[in-house]
Amino acid sequence: MEIRNLGGSGLRVSAVGIGCNNFGQRTDLETSRKVIHKAIDLGITLFDTADIYAGMGGSETVLGTVLGDRRKDVVLATKYAKPMATDGTKQGASR
Repeated sequence: MEIRNLGGSGLRVSAVGIGCNNFGQRTDLETSRKVIHKAIDLGITLFDTADIYAGMGGSETVLGTVLGDRRKDVVLATKYAKPMATDGTKQGASR
Protein backbone atom coordinates (compact mmCIF):
# COMPACT_ATOMS: atom_id res chain seq x y z
CA MET A 1 0.00 0.00 0.00
CA GLU A 2 1.29 3.44 -0.90
CA ILE A 3 1.83 5.71 2.11
CA ARG A 4 1.50 9.48 1.77
CA ASN A 5 1.99 12.56 3.91
CA LEU A 6 -1.26 14.02 5.19
CA GLY A 7 -0.72 17.66 4.28
CA GLY A 8 1.81 19.32 6.57
CA SER A 9 0.56 17.50 9.68
CA GLY A 10 3.46 15.08 9.90
CA LEU A 11 1.05 12.16 9.75
CA ARG A 12 1.61 9.46 7.17
CA VAL A 13 -1.42 7.54 5.97
CA SER A 14 -2.32 4.99 3.34
CA ALA A 15 -3.39 6.32 -0.07
CA VAL A 16 -6.65 4.41 0.41
CA GLY A 17 -8.84 4.91 3.47
CA ILE A 18 -11.89 3.13 4.82
CA GLY A 19 -15.17 5.01 5.25
CA CYS A 20 -16.81 3.71 8.41
CA ASN A 21 -20.36 5.04 8.01
CA ASN A 22 -21.86 1.54 7.86
CA PHE A 23 -20.08 0.08 10.90
CA GLY A 24 -22.65 -0.46 13.64
CA GLN A 25 -25.55 0.21 11.32
CA ARG A 26 -25.71 -1.84 8.12
CA THR A 27 -22.68 -3.92 9.07
CA ASP A 28 -22.75 -6.00 12.27
CA LEU A 29 -19.84 -6.16 14.70
CA GLU A 30 -18.34 -9.40 13.36
CA THR A 31 -18.45 -8.25 9.73
CA SER A 32 -17.00 -4.88 10.74
CA ARG A 33 -14.22 -6.70 12.60
CA LYS A 34 -13.35 -8.71 9.48
CA VAL A 35 -13.32 -5.61 7.26
CA ILE A 36 -11.21 -3.57 9.69
CA HIS A 37 -8.64 -6.30 10.32
CA LYS A 38 -8.37 -7.18 6.61
CA ALA A 39 -7.89 -3.50 5.75
CA ILE A 40 -5.06 -3.18 8.27
CA ASP A 41 -3.51 -6.42 7.02
CA LEU A 42 -3.53 -4.92 3.51
CA GLY A 43 -1.75 -1.77 4.72
CA ILE A 44 -4.71 0.59 5.06
CA THR A 45 -4.07 2.96 7.94
CA LEU A 46 -6.73 5.67 7.50
CA PHE A 47 -10.23 5.18 8.89
CA ASP A 48 -12.84 7.93 8.45
CA THR A 49 -15.76 8.12 10.87
CA ALA A 50 -18.11 10.64 12.51
CA ASP A 51 -20.12 10.89 15.70
CA ILE A 52 -23.35 10.82 13.67
CA TYR A 53 -22.54 7.53 11.88
CA ALA A 54 -24.75 4.67 13.13
CA GLY A 55 -26.56 6.96 15.51
CA MET A 56 -24.94 8.31 18.65
CA GLY A 57 -21.32 7.33 18.04
CA GLY A 58 -22.10 3.80 16.87
CA SER A 59 -19.36 3.67 14.24
CA GLU A 60 -16.80 5.11 16.66
CA THR A 61 -17.84 2.52 19.26
CA VAL A 62 -17.34 -0.32 16.77
CA LEU A 63 -13.90 1.00 15.85
CA GLY A 64 -12.91 1.30 19.50
CA THR A 65 -14.13 -2.22 20.23
CA VAL A 66 -12.48 -3.83 17.22
CA LEU A 67 -9.15 -2.01 17.06
CA GLY A 68 -7.88 -2.88 20.54
CA ASP A 69 -4.09 -3.26 20.38
CA ARG A 70 -4.10 -2.32 16.68
CA ARG A 71 -5.21 1.26 17.45
CA LYS A 72 -1.56 2.35 17.40
CA ASP A 73 -1.33 1.24 13.75
CA VAL A 74 -4.04 3.51 12.34
CA VAL A 75 -5.13 7.12 12.01
CA LEU A 76 -8.75 7.81 12.91
CA ALA A 77 -10.31 10.82 11.23
CA THR A 78 -13.60 11.83 12.81
CA LYS A 79 -15.99 14.68 12.24
CA TYR A 80 -18.47 16.45 14.46
CA ALA A 81 -21.02 19.18 13.87
CA LYS A 82 -24.24 17.52 12.79
CA PRO A 83 -27.04 17.72 15.36
CA MET A 84 -27.32 14.50 17.35
CA ALA A 85 -30.39 15.58 19.33
CA THR A 86 -33.50 17.47 18.30
CA ASP A 87 -33.24 19.96 21.17
CA GLY A 88 -29.91 21.41 19.96
CA THR A 89 -27.95 20.30 23.03
CA LYS A 90 -25.76 17.79 21.24
CA GLN A 91 -24.08 19.42 18.29
CA GLY A 92 -20.51 20.29 17.39
CA ALA A 93 -18.34 20.78 20.45
CA SER A 94 -21.28 21.27 22.84
CA ARG A 95 -21.63 18.94 25.80
